[in-house]
Amino acid sequence: MSRLPLIISRILDPFIFILVIIFLGTINLSQTPFVINLVPAIATLGIFMGYFFYTLKTGLSSNYDVTNRNERQRLGIVGVILVLILIIYYWVSREVKLAQFILSLEILGIVFSIITTKWKISFHAGIQGYVVAVTVFFYGNVGYLLILNIILIIWARVKGKYHTLYQAITGGIVGLVLGEIFLRILIK
Repeated sequence: MSRLPLIISRILDPFIFILVIIFLGTINLSQTPFVINLVPAIATLGIFMGYFFYTLKTGLSSNYDVTNRNERQRLGIVGVILVLILIIYYWVSREVKLAQFILSLEILGIVFSIITTKWKISFHAGIQGYVVAVTVFFYGNVGYLLILNIILIIWARVKGKYHTLYQAITGGIVGLVLGEIFLRILIK
C-alpha cells in the first residue's frame, strides 16, 4: 500500500493532465483541424518537460514532485513564459478562443505560483480541479464525475506525505473554482 500514493500521483500527474486540458480545449475550440493546433501545445509542454528534467539532473530541483516550494518558482516562471509564447502563437493564428482558453490555464499557473511563494499548495489537486471545470464547461454536468479524481489525488498527496490535508483540499478547490470562473469569463 505504501507505493499506491506514488502510483496515483504519477497517473494523475499535472504534466499528463495539462496535456489533457489542452487537448480538450483544442478539440472543442479550434477553427482549423485540431491536430494543427495540438502540435504547438505538445511542443511547448515537451520543452517545459525537457527543462524540468534538466533541473532534476543538475540538482536545481531536488525531486520529481518538487516538494521544496522554493524550487517551484523557477519552474513556474519558465512555464509562464512558454505558455505565453503559445498564447501569442494562437492569437496570431487567429485562434482567439483557443488563445483565451490557454490564457485561463496560464492564469491558474500564475495564481498557484503566487500562492506558492507564501504557502505550499497542491498543484496536482489544482490541475484535477481544473480538469473538472473544463470537462463540465465542454460536456456538461457529467464532468462532475471527475471530482473522484480530485478526491483520489488528495488522498494520494496526503498519504504520500507531500501535502497536508488542507493544502491538498485547497489546491483542488482553487483549481475547480478558478477554472469555472476563468472559462465562463474568457470563453463565453
